[in-house]
Parts: sequence; C-alpha cells; structure tokens
Amino acid sequence: MKPITSITTDRLLIRSLRDADHADLCAVFTDPLAMRHIGSGATRTPEEVRRRMARMMELERERGLSFWALELREPDGPTGAPAGAVSGDCGLVPIAHTGPEIEIGYRLAARFWSRGYATEAARAVLAHAFGGLALDRVIAVTSPENYPSQHVLSKIGMRRVGLT
Repeated sequence: MKPITSITTDRLLIRSLRDADHADLCAVFTDPLAMRHIGSGATRTPEEVRRRMARMMELERERGLSFWALELREPDGPTGAPAGAVSGDCGLVPIAHTGPEIEIGYRLAARFWSRGYATEAARAVLAHAFGGLALDRVIAVTSPENYPSQHVLSKIGMRRVGLT
C-alpha cells in the first residue's frame, strides 16, 4: 500500500498529517468533550499529540494507513474557521494498533460537530479503503452511548453487528 496524496470532498481536503497540524489537533485531543468517547476518555497532552502524529505518519509510510487531517477547503462561517484550518482527523488503522482488522475512525473538535464533516470524511475514507487501498473489510467501534458516531457509521453504510 502506498501513502495517499489526498482525498477531496465538497468541503474537505483529507490529507497526510503535517507537523503544522499540531495546534489544530491539540484542540481535539486536549478537549474532554471531544475525547469522552475515545478509548478511556482521557485527554492527551500536547507532547502525546505530537507522538501520536509521528506514529500516524510512520504508519502511512509503512502501510498506507493513517488518521489523516481534515482540512477545510473553504471558511466555515458558523465556527469562524478559515479555509485551511484542520477540524480533526479521520482514517484507517489496525484495530488496537496491531490488527489484523482495519478500523475506520474520526475525531473532530467539538465546534465542528453537527456540521456533517464526520460523515463527509468517513464516507470518502471508506471509499478510499475499498478503492485505492483495496481492503476487503473495514470495521468500526464506538462506545454504546456514542449515538452521534453510530449515526455517522449508519449513514456511510456500515451495519451494527454487536457488542465487543
């Protein structure tokens, strides 16, 4: 698998992470509201975000998988975010960091919720999984009470198979 160059949607450029994305991603990973359904719900320090970004960049180089930046193609009036701002990330990674299953996931800063960005990004990344990456199967995992994320997964065509 080779790294992606980019995926363009109506409102987003889904692209490889850059060191310059650190501040925007810290807005996601240091926010208790944005992180409440991610793993244990713990926020991350800026240094932990930097290490995570480095791991994602390495994973992309090695396997063509990663969480990719969600860059706004145009200004977002309701949030005041300019074109080029990173609203969060979305991507494909081996589940629990080891696989073999590949998981789709997404995280957005809370100010970008309910704007359709997660659905737009996840739909495009899922198409890339089956198209450009030629994966046979992609899974997703949400906490039982994370109804908004479950709704996104339903809208992109995934189906619930049970609890893990």
